[in-house]
Amino acid sequence: MTNDLTAGTDAGTFALCDAGFARQVENATLRTLKPHVAAGEALLYSAGGDGEVRVRLLLDEPMPEEFRPKIREQQRDLLLRLPTGRLFLCGLEDLGRKAGIFLSHSAAANCTAELAPGDYLADACKLDWGEEPDSAAICEETQILENRVSPGMRKLTGCLGILAVLILFGSPIALFVAYHIAGWMACTKTLGAIAVVYLLFSGITLLLARHPSQKAYADALRRREEILTRFPDVVVQLKRLPPGSNPGDFKGGRLGAGLR
Repeated sequence: MTNDLTAGTDAGTFALCDAGFARQVENATLRTLKPHVAAGEALLYSAGGDGEVRVRLLLDEPMPEEFRPKIREQQRDLLLRLPTGRLFLCGLEDLGRKAGIFLSHSAAANCTAELAPGDYLADACKLDWGEEPDSAAICEETQILENRVSPGMRKLTGCLGILAVLILFGSPIALFVAYHIAGWMACTKTLGAIAVVYLLFSGITLLLARHPSQKAYADALRRREEILTRFPDVVVQLKRLPPGSNPGDFKGGRLGAGLR
C-alpha cells in the first residue's frame, strides 16, 4: 500500500502517530513527548523550520529506486504503535484538542491513512531533492498558463496582484501621512478614496473570477500539487511487528534537524 500525506506546521516539528493518541495529548512539546516517542506512540520529524511536509507512506513495499540517491538521513526499526489503525500526520501544535476537531473534517483525508490496528516497525528516511520539485512544478504551471491564458489576461492578473499588495500596505501609510499633514478631515477624505479604489478592485476581481481563463489557473495549481507529490520530503516504510515479538524490545524515534 502506498499513501501520500501532507501537513503543515508553525512549530517546526511534525508528529506521525495514531489518531487516538493525537487526541489525548495535552500541551505537547519536545520535552513532554520524549517518553511517548520512546514508547513508539509517535514518530517526530523536523525539517529545521516551519512550513509543509510531504510524507510517502509505504506498507510492506520496497523503497523506490529513484528515491535511494536522495536519502540524507535514515532511521531503522522504529516502533510505531497504532491501536486504532488510523495514522495521522500533523504539526506539533495541532496535537490535542485541535487534532480532535481536525480529524472530524473531510480535509483530514490529506493527512491520515487507514491501517490494520497493531504495532509496526518503521524505517524513516529524509530525502533531499534540491530544486528539482519546484523547477518541475514551475515548468508545468508555465506551460499550462501559456497555452490556455492570453498574454493580456496574464498581465491583467499580475497587475491585480500588485494592486492588492498596494492596497493592503499602502492604505495605512496613506492614512498615517494624511492625518499628520492635514488632520482628521484629510484622513476622512483619504479613507473615502481608499474605499472607492477597493470597490473598483473588488468589482474587477469578481468579473475576472468568472472568466474562463481562471480555470487554467486552478488546473495549474492542481497540477503543481500533483507534481510535488512525486517528491516527498520523508518516506516511511512500515511493516507489522513480527509475530511473537515483544514491543518492549523496540523503541520509537525521531528524524530531522534539531531533534538529537
